[in-house]
Amino acid sequence: MNGSGKFIQIDGIDGAGKSTLLSAARTWAEGRGFNVFDVVEFSKREHRLPTYDEVKDADILFTAEPTHAGIGEIIRNEIIQDGAPYDTRFTAHAFALDRGVQYRRLILPFLAAKPSGWIIQDRGLVSSLAYQPLQSQHEPTPVTVAELLALPGNRIALERVPDVFVFLKLDPKIAQERLVARTDKQDNDRFSNEDFQGTLASRYLLHEVTDPYTSRGTKLHLIDSSLSKKDVAEHITTLLEELAEASHA
Repeated sequence: MNGSGKFIQIDGIDGAGKSTLLSAARTWAEGRGFNVFDVVEFSKREHRLPTYDEVKDADILFTAEPTHAGIGEIIRNEIIQDGAPYDTRFTAHAFALDRGVQYRRLILPFLAAKPSGWIIQDRGLVSSLAYQPLQSQHEPTPVTVAELLALPGNRIALERVPDVFVFLKLDPKIAQERLVARTDKQDNDRFSNEDFQGTLASRYLLHEVTDPYTSRGTKLHLIDSSLSKKDVAEHITTLLEELAEASHA
C-alpha cells in the first residue's frame, strides 16, 4: 500500500449493522490484495493480543474494543454482563485500561512504523464517552466526559485519534427488532434494552462526545443503516475506495 495509511473506527448502537460494515471492509481489503491481520480472530484463538512483530507484515489490522484478550475478555464476559456488581466508574476504568494496553502494545507502534498501514476498528473511545455518562445517570455521582478523558488509557487514545469515525445512524426501534431477530449472536449485556439504546443514539452525536475526536482532526462520516445490507456494504466500500485513492494522490 503506497501513500499514507488510515485509522478508521466504526460505531453505532447495538443492532445498527457494524458487523455488516466490518465484513464489507474485510472483503474490500482482501479484494485489493492487501495483507489482512484480524486481531479479533487472533485474540479469540490465542487469548492474548499479538505483538508488533506478529503483525508487522500486515497492510491492514482489524481490531475491536473492548479487546478479546486479558482485560477486554473480562469486560465482555464479566463486567458488562447483566446483573454484574460493577458501577460505572469501575467499568470506565476497565475500558480505559484495556484501551490503553491495545494502543501502547499494538496500535501506536503499528501506525508509527508503517505510515502506509491501515487500522479498521470496531468501537473506540467515543463509545465510552457516549455509554458511560448515560450508564451512570442514576448513580449517586454520575460520570462526566471530562472525568473519562482524564483516565490514563483514554489519554493514550487521544495521542492518535482516528482519521475517520464512521457512525451508523438507525432508529432504535428498528435496531431492537434486529436484535430480537438475531440468532447468531445474543449478548447478555446490561445495555441492550430499547430505552437505553434510544437515548444512547442521540448521545453519540453530541458535541461533548464527538469533539475530542473532531477537534483533533477526525472526520465524522454518517451512514444511514436503515438501508439494505447490500447498500450499507456498498457505502463503506465506496468510502474506503475514496480514502485509498486520496492516499495515492
